[in-house]
Amino acid sequence: MYKMENLFYLIFLFAGIVVPGYPSNPRVDSNNRISVTGIRKISTTTHDKWSIVCHFARRGFLIREQSFYKGKLKSDYTYDYRIMDSVVVTSITDMSAPYPKLVKKYEDYFSPSGKCYKRRVYMNGSATVSLYIDNFVYDGDLLISYEEATAWQKENGNVSKVNCYYNKKKQKILETKSFNGTDSVFYSYNEMGQLTDEIRKSDSLSVLSGIVPYADSELNKVQLTYSNFDNKGNWTKSYYATQEGKKMRSKRKIEYW
Repeated sequence: MYKMENLFYLIFLFAGIVVPGYPSNPRVDSNNRISVTGIRKISTTTHDKWSIVCHFARRGFLIREQSFYKGKLKSDYTYDYRIMDSVVVTSITDMSAPYPKLVKKYEDYFSPSGKCYKRRVYMNGSATVSLYIDNFVYDGDLLISYEEATAWQKENGNVSKVNCYYNKKKQKILETKSFNGTDSVFYSYNEMGQLTDEIRKSDSLSVLSGIVPYADSELNKVQLTYSNFDNKGNWTKSYYATQEGKKMRSKRKIEYW
């Protein structure tokens, strides 16, 4: 499985993908799922010698995700999809295990209008739900809020509330998640509508301080800057913003169909 630093990179791996004729932000969530039409492959290298290679089907679904450290394969996940009228089931299998192992399964439920209104996540082949995501609220096509609850939270009557805020151009500018404190993500864009900066803050020091190598004096805050956009408008370099200036975070190469 990934070490915590690598999970942090994966969370932001696809941020700001732009494909002409399609929304500027692909379907991305905190569980690292993505659907991007037009992308064939994304290869990312990080400052600490990790590399992540993601392959996509022509329909835009992530089908394979491999992580290497100093050239050695550390994880290899395949994604399989079962698409029905109102439910999409995604199965993630660890191919690097001694025997292929199902490590996660998502069930996404859609209304007749095509909006997701419920998600269930199962871990390690279990038939018991590990994560509940419910009560989606939309304003037109914009997702405004939803609720998350682990099995423990569900049993104890507690949920995490996620709220999304947009500017007049319908670009997401803020996302907050509240549960025993608030985690916030701020987004900034350039005149072309490309995501250029992302600031994450948390009320809990333990959330970010252990996985951000270049944080400033606030251990629970990290700012990412994206630059060097390709001819499709997608960034190819990212940096940490620190008190000493920008520090290289990652480079990526994007191949298109």
